[in-house]
Amino acid sequence: GVSGLFVGGIAAETMSFNVEDKLNWLRIIKSSVKEKVPIIFQINNGKFEDMVKEIRDAEEAGADIISFSQPYPIPLSNDEIFQFLSKLIEHTNKDVMIYNEPTIGKPMDVSLINKLIQSNNKVKFYKDSTHNMIDLHTILSQNKNVSALAGSDGLIFDIMNAGGVGVVS
Repeated sequence: GVSGLFVGGIAAETMSFNVEDKLNWLRIIKSSVKEKVPIIFQINNGKFEDMVKEIRDAEEAGADIISFSQPYPIPLSNDEIFQFLSKLIEHTNKDVMIYNEPTIGKPMDVSLINKLIQSNNKVKFYKDSTHNMIDLHTILSQNKNVSALAGSDGLIFDIMNAGGVGVVS
């Protein structure tokens, strides 16, 4: 019944591991599941050049989908976040998940999420941890080709009822 796995998140114990540790998790998981389910890998590095290398390494290790969240810890403007993420997206050949996690930086608002989705045809997934159901409904209604995932335990039921396709909790 599992339709995908998420490796390398951005919270809790993940923050205490280095990139190579997370890539090793990816390799182990990929060898275990083979091609049965897609694996989403979160890119978390702070420096752009390091993130580009992490994308290449994750793809080589078997990631099927690359996930990006807003840069942190410095809150950037919408334009700065858009430019940063769009440039990163150019460096992957895989489908992309945008992970809106407001606890690590400036929350991405509806206009920014829509612009990222509509400007980058690789963006196929959106993980929402904002607790803002009105914004989520707006994003889903304007982007029928994007699959939404719940990122907050408290809203799993609501997000699934709104058209979400899964949970990364």
